[in-house]
Amino acid sequence: MHSVLFVCNGNTFRSMIAHHCFQKASKGKYRVGSAGLLAFSDNEGVRKDIYQELRKLGIRTQHHRRKCTKKLCASFDLVIAMSTDHQKKLRKMGVPHKLYHELCGQGHKPVLDVEEAMKNPTDKQVDRYCRNMVHHLHKSMPKLLKGVEKQWNDL
Repeated sequence: MHSVLFVCNGNTFRSMIAHHCFQKASKGKYRVGSAGLLAFSDNEGVRKDIYQELRKLGIRTQHHRRKCTKKLCASFDLVIAMSTDHQKKLRKMGVPHKLYHELCGQGHKPVLDVEEAMKNPTDKQVDRYCRNMVHHLHKSMPKLLKGVEKQWNDL
């Protein structure tokens, strides 16, 4: 069974959402995980509204974040960086990886975190951005699955 690891900073937003959406979309075909380059091994920081949006999409999960290490990455067949910043850090670690949007066929662009997308956002703007991110990543799963499968077919 092939395996996929999604990587972002804290493993509480982008990589966590992608992990659980991909797990549902792939219907158990792959072993799926996620990790954060700056994450600690507790569950602090996962927003309740993210869980609520995932539940609306039929995804029920309890997520436990974990730190991204070279050893963890080596235990997965494919490592997916959520942003170009993560890509740079993975490159420095010597970890082979692909960029999320590139695998979706959407070019070399990052999946932006809230602070990268908006300067001084209000609480309402943050809430809306987080909800929209859940739906953006969920909707991109068919393209991502196609890109991931192409990776293995090309080998």
